[in-house]
Order: sequence, then C-alpha cells, then structure tokens
Amino acid sequence: MIKKQYDVVGIGNAIVDILAHVEESFLKQHNMEKGGMQLVESATIMQLHAQMPEARQCSGGSVANTIAALADLNMKVGFIGKVGADDLGKVFIDDLTHLGVATTIAVASPDGAPTACCVICVTPDGERTMNTYIGASADLIPSDVHSDLLEQASILYVEGYLWDKRPAREAITYALEKAKAAGAKIAFSLSDTFCVDRHREEFLHLIHNYVDIVFSNEDEALSLFCLAQAHEAAADYLKTPVETFIITRGSQPALIGHKGVITEVHGVQIDHVEDATGAGDLFAAGFLYGLAHEQDVEQSARYGHILASHIIQQIGARSNESLRLVLQQ
Repeated sequence: MIKKQYDVVGIGNAIVDILAHVEESFLKQHNMEKGGMQLVESATIMQLHAQMPEARQCSGGSVANTIAALADLNMKVGFIGKVGADDLGKVFIDDLTHLGVATTIAVASPDGAPTACCVICVTPDGERTMNTYIGASADLIPSDVHSDLLEQASILYVEGYLWDKRPAREAITYALEKAKAAGAKIAFSLSDTFCVDRHREEFLHLIHNYVDIVFSNEDEALSLFCLAQAHEAAADYLKTPVETFIITRGSQPALIGHKGVITEVHGVQIDHVEDATGAGDLFAAGFLYGLAHEQDVEQSARYGHILASHIIQQIGARSNESLRLVLQQ
C-alpha cells in the first residue's frame, strides 16, 4: 500500500462550543430533551448563553475534536470545514493550526452565515444536552473541498451531522468519491439519534456504498436498524458490507463487529463523570490511532475506551493534558 501523507483527514462541522453546568430544571425550562441535540437559530444561542451560569468557550465539533486528539497523539491529520468571517471562525482555525492540523477551512463571505456555535448544557450526572446553530459550517459546498487533502488521506472521517443541508450533502458525497477513488478507507460517525432518525435511509445508502468503518453509540445503532437491543443492532451490522461497525455503550462493553465477527471490548472503570461531551469523539480518536498503528480492532477499541474515560473526567472535549501520556498510563 502506498504511504499517504495524512493518517486521517476529517470533514465536519466547524463549531465553537459554549459549555456550562446546569440543573435539570434548566432543560425543562427550555424544552430540551436530555442527552440529545437540537438545531436552533442564532437568536436562541444568544438567549441560552445569556441565561447560563459561568459558561466556558472552546473550539469543538465532533470530527474536529477527533482530529485535534489525533494531532495531540502525534498523528499526521487534516481537517476540512467552513467558518464565518468573524472572530469565532478565526479562533477555530487558530486552535487547529496550533495543534499542527493541516486545514482547508473555507471562510464564508462577510455577508454570509456566522461561525457555527453549540450551547452544551451539562447536568449534575455528567450528561450533555446540545443546542446547535450550524451557521456557516452547513454551507460547505463541493468547491470548498480541496482534493489534495483527500487524495493524501489514508482514512477519511466524516460526521453525520453535516447531512442536514443539501450543499453539505453534496460536498460530503464529492469528498467520499474523491477519497475512495484515491484508495482511502472511509470512516463515518452516525453523530446523533435524531440525526439518524432524519436521515436513516440515506445513512444506510452511504454505509452500503462508501463506508468501511461506522462509529455509533447504542441509541444511534438502534435507531439505524429500528431495533430494541444493542446486540440485535450488532447482528444487523452483518447484513451490511461495512468492514467494521463500532457500538459504544457508555460504561458497558463496546460491541465491535469486524469482518463478520462480533466482539465485546470492556472499558475503563472510573469513579466520576464530570462531562460526557466528547466521549464518542475521543473513542473514535483512540480507535483510529490503533488502526493507524496496525493494531487489531480489540486493541484499537481499548485505546478508544482509555481516551473516552479520560475526557469525561473533565469539562469539554479537548484534553487538558497530553493524550500521549494518557495512553502510556
């Protein structure tokens, strides 16, 4: 196999997160479904931000978090996305550039949509509920996607969140075709249960026709296959041609379907969950790190568990300490 310049290239929402601890009553007051993600307008973001106590701001986005983690692990990585012509967009680009990520991030015109933003409400049990204004990130179009990164990627990692608007769907399809033609493996995150509900048939089409590796949590997998139990969902994976299907289940063992065999991989026991934001993103980083280092899927999943258990013990999805040291512990 020809060695590519980049281990992993991600394409996803370029988002700045606003995180805060809130009480359960805050969710009820604003009609939020706990643990989910809802799309909102920029005015709602401003209203929620004004009412949240001690909010913290940091760069985010599901695939961007995974790419940032891989950069911290000394991997050669890139990111493709779109931001607004504003200060938040500059912050997002600067954060990834500082980590050594190769970026082809398009910037919307000055009269275009602002940078995407996500208000993340963390309840006392560590569960996160997200309110996302997708802004400029969903205005990604095929011409924003530079083929040089795609052609030099060993793995292209795509998030389902981007599927909500037609221009972004066209950009993703273009990226998938270019990367696949260049010999890349395609990894795909189902992203969110409600996202799966909206696009089930289209996601199944992607999985059947493009994808080699699927990342999902239990609820997303159940939604995809319209089933009631995780093991049933894992078994249904066998009906698809995808090479590897990962179902994370919180503190329960992850189910890894690989080349027709389903394996349970236990996680890391911890005493306290501070914030579940980024658990899936960091699991994906650990798993892709393992694959890039020619580990089997079981060991790759163990790396995923280690990084996921680490990140949920802090606030936010970007680690406060070196992930290379975390894996060595």
